[in-house]
Amino acid sequence: MKKKAHSLLEIMICLGLSVSIFCGGLYSLNGLKRFYENIEIRHFSKALISYIYDCKSYCKANNIEGNLCIQHNKDLKLYCGMQAVSTLNVPKNIKINSNSKINIDKKGFTSSSCTIYLTNKRKGKKITITVATGALNEKNN
Repeated sequence: MKKKAHSLLEIMICLGLSVSIFCGGLYSLNGLKRFYENIEIRHFSKALISYIYDCKSYCKANNIEGNLCIQHNKDLKLYCGMQAVSTLNVPKNIKINSNSKINIDKKGFTSSSCTIYLTNKRKGKKITITVATGALNEKNN
């Protein structure tokens, strides 16, 4: 029996199909990465809003004043006096920035407006605190 070898054309077609499948897989992984980053920033913005409301409730329940501060783009801390009461850790991929610290009075109200910016590689969110109502609003950048 004779062994038949593959022709150059057959090998090139197989390599072409393999490369196209590989590139399609890479494109899918990139899409999944973008999807994960969008979910991550959306989830953290909801967690941040919940954390701020919890800090307001804590100050009201304990009848104490507090300051919510951003520490080196790594975490948010609620200080009552000189003591750190609670902490919210920021995920590695998200950068957080604010134009001021958030002051909370004994009744759980914020005394000034504030804007908090959340950004990752592709997306950004802006969370604002209004003065009169103390409501938190979330918007995409």
